Amino acid sequence: MKANQKVLLQRIRATVALHRPLDTHLTEEKSRGRRERRLCQLYLPPEGMGAKWSGVQRVVHVNRSGCRPRSGDYPESHYYITGHAFRKASKVAQGIRKHWGIENKVHYVKDIHFNEDGNGIRNNNAAAVLSLVQDMAINIYRCKGFSPMKKATIFFANKIKELFKFLTAKHISDL
Repeated sequence: MKANQKVLLQRIRATVALHRPLDTHLTEEKSRGRRERRLCQLYLPPEGMGAKWSGVQRVVHVNRSGCRPRSGDYPESHYYITGHAFRKASKVAQGIRKHWGIENKVHYVKDIHFNEDGNGIRNNNAAAVLSLVQDMAINIYRCKGFSPMKKATIFFANKIKELFKFLTAKHISDL
């Protein structure tokens, strides 16, 4: 849920504040010098949401908090709606984590490394082609074993023959 659906977001926040969750799942982990706590809660949707939202089966509230070494403590609340009548918050939490894995591995790279949001392209076809080329570049970089995209860009910048060899190989094992 984003703030562009103000009325729906207000109703969902009220539901979370006033009702008990159907199920709750808590995870805590420490990774890369930071600790994080995630509380995922499932709720029934608010009554009378209207025809536009008639398929909503569950409201999900994820409260994340933790401590990052450089920036300190942080609290975050995220709200989701789903058309599936989940019974276990653990399943929803797992799906959200997988989604964020995609977000971090693809969309974040495209936003930060390729400046996708600031590229100035407004034509839908051109944007789709550029997105496809960026996806191919990310896949090539990862197949070559690069994790930081900046290092991969520097590596391939002056190695057109190697890039062409990579693109024309029938199998990755041929490289």
